[in-house]
Amino acid sequence: MAYAIETGIPAPLPRATRPRVSRQSYRFAEMRAGDSFLIPAEDGGLEANRRICVLTAARKAGVRVITRVSEDGLRVWRLT
Repeated sequence: MAYAIETGIPAPLPRATRPRVSRQSYRFAEMRAGDSFLIPAEDGGLEANRRICVLTAARKAGVRVITRVSEDGLRVWRLT
């Protein structure tokens, strides 16, 4: 099977140039159960990747969180 060659499609940014968020920016230690924060939506639909990062950071911090994606972005609530 031969694949069609396409031109004019921009390549994604390399991983090293993508903006990164440090674990400290989530501030789980300052949150109480029921508190939440919003990670604003950006073009490109990376909410699934952000969700994985938040869940990993929460697990390492020893807290339970729940997340929901909306048109505004990714909302994260601290449960414990």
